[in-house]
Amino acid sequence: MQKQESIAPGYWLLSLHSPQIASAAAPGQFVMLKIDKSFDPLLPRPMSIHSVIKEDNNRIGFTILYKVMGKGTRLLSEKRSGESLVVIGPLGKGFNLNHISSGCEPIVVGGGIGIAPLLFLAHKLLERGWTPSVLLGANSQQELLRLDEFESSGLIPKVSTEDGSKGVKGMVTDLLGSYLEDRKGVHGEVFACGPSPMLEKVASQAKEYGLNSQLSLEQRMACGLGACLGCVVRIRDKEGSQLSFQRVCTEGPVFNGEDIIW
Repeated sequence: MQKQESIAPGYWLLSLHSPQIASAAAPGQFVMLKIDKSFDPLLPRPMSIHSVIKEDNNRIGFTILYKVMGKGTRLLSEKRSGESLVVIGPLGKGFNLNHISSGCEPIVVGGGIGIAPLLFLAHKLLERGWTPSVLLGANSQQELLRLDEFESSGLIPKVSTEDGSKGVKGMVTDLLGSYLEDRKGVHGEVFACGPSPMLEKVASQAKEYGLNSQLSLEQRMACGLGACLGCVVRIRDKEGSQLSFQRVCTEGPVFNGEDIIW
């Protein structure tokens, strides 16, 4: 472990040295992380890869952005530089950027801690020549995280807060609705991460305006490897008629918004 810092009350940024994981990682993938080899807490925690750390243009590590929610994340927040962690990854299926045409406008939408996989995504889009529009929402200004990192990459996020302390007052889906209405006919694709109610609304909004959406689901996971079947979601097939159950940890966490049965 390289370092750990508190970036807002209850929110932490963890930097890990792992050239192997960093070099193989793609935006939207995650790792399973355990603070040590003990059985308390028993299960590892799934954590999105927030960004990669480079040295001399080589990937040497990665960061994790997380919120202290319970015992496991509280114990993780107490770890300090030089201590070791048990990490497996990268895991899952990330965002698909291979089919995006040169004239497409990527629209990146994050709600709360759902920002976690989106900085890595924004950096990758910029590397490939796209300049994404970034829309971020949170409960308050204090919980709008890592805006400076987006801005240092040349991106100016549009923001909303539910209490009105910064940006537009309301939810990030309100911000997205206004944005899409102002840009009717735009050739774009929506990439989003956040709580399920937000993602369901994003999928509906994207469909209304004729846009594809890729959604990174936040789901409880026990193993992260597809063995326990504890993170399944209902998915439509390509014809939209048959239903199947797919594992968020292996077939996801990123799914096409129109395919998800909410």
